[in-house]
Amino acid sequence: MEVNIIRSSLKVLWIDTSRIWNLDMSVWKKIAKLIVEGKIIVVDTGQFAEMIERYSGSTPLNEKSKTTLEIYRAIVDGYIALDHVTFQSRQNKIAMEAFVKGEDKVEYSFSGLFDDLLQSLAPTFDQLNEQGLSKVGTPRAFKVLSPDIVGDWKTHRQDARIKKQTLRLRQEQEILGMHDALLSTMKGTDAVKKKNLVDHYLRKWKRASGNSDPNQMLEFFKSKYYKSIPYINIYSWIISDLITGEEDPRDSDYFDAIMISMMLPYADFMLIDGSMRNRIVDKLKLVKPKGVYDCKLITLPELGKILDSL
Repeated sequence: MEVNIIRSSLKVLWIDTSRIWNLDMSVWKKIAKLIVEGKIIVVDTGQFAEMIERYSGSTPLNEKSKTTLEIYRAIVDGYIALDHVTFQSRQNKIAMEAFVKGEDKVEYSFSGLFDDLLQSLAPTFDQLNEQGLSKVGTPRAFKVLSPDIVGDWKTHRQDARIKKQTLRLRQEQEILGMHDALLSTMKGTDAVKKKNLVDHYLRKWKRASGNSDPNQMLEFFKSKYYKSIPYINIYSWIISDLITGEEDPRDSDYFDAIMISMMLPYADFMLIDGSMRNRIVDKLKLVKPKGVYDCKLITLPELGKILDSL
């Protein structure tokens, strides 16, 4: 089966949250000039929401931080991606329909990262979430939940290390996680969980296939179509290494794993920290020349040279 990634016609740059704070004004000016000239775009997959959340509590927003936020928000205007749950759902739908039709080629497009209507409603959704009036997925909503998710992953890490689980075995477990969760819930007695998980995916399955057979749906979630979804594939490898690797993960790594999994197939350049770069390039070999994704993971000095060359 062929997986085709339809990329942007313009060069795409993605900047890790920690690196956003480290860019000086001269670099921002170069980026802005290239954007105006139509030579590059910068995509946000949750960094702005992460930074806003950081300053929503007791941490003061000084003038330098305020300026950085304003510059970054202007730089990514028009290219703020969907929350990762909605984006993953879109890729699931594409793979599900291809599975039903038995197609030998599946395409995932850069445009699938965006939805102007949902993006315009995100601030309203965040407000409703804060007031406890609803539970709507947004990048900021995930950031609020991420400390609890990090706690769960650290528990998985302890268990994996006790069992001396290998990276590959963990990746197989991660990528079958949805299949196993659905199967377990279907066999269980928790009615609320069945409604929220099984019924939710059965509705999606029915729209794609025309039937409500849960066993056929389960076949999709262990098929090559599901396993080759770019977001699912990348995320399963990164998380598996965070869980089984020797290096103790930082809390920010888990949020970065979400965003990187969204952008890696579509970005030309990603400015990320050294630890995550080594993980993706050297250990997991997800990018060319040894991997399948055509993206350069760069350092800050390399960014300056690339901007000059463009």
